[in-house]
Amino acid sequence: MIVALMLFTFFLWLYFSLNLDQPALAQNHVTGHVIINRDGKDWESQQVQEPCILVNPKDPTRLIMFYSGVPAANTSVAFIGKAWAFAADPTHWFEDGDVKKIV
Repeated sequence: MIVALMLFTFFLWLYFSLNLDQPALAQNHVTGHVIINRDGKDWESQQVQEPCILVNPKDPTRLIMFYSGVPAANTSVAFIGKAWAFAADPTHWFEDGDVKKIV
């Protein structure tokens, strides 16, 4: 009787800890989605890195991302770019044209 109770408890724990009633991946799972497209922009042609994402203090329904970019022609300088997205859809970003140079 005790062994059966222990097995029942183990399987009950296993069921709830693994969430066997939920699908393995959510329907909105995103894999390999390009957030910032660096094609056609010299200032970020070498690399895009170091994103910092914040909630927009003026509009909490939007996110702001600051990130750095390095041109392939001169890797001794870097730039800071800005993009925004809707908080409800953080996988689609819109780039701001205002870019700041860092020497």
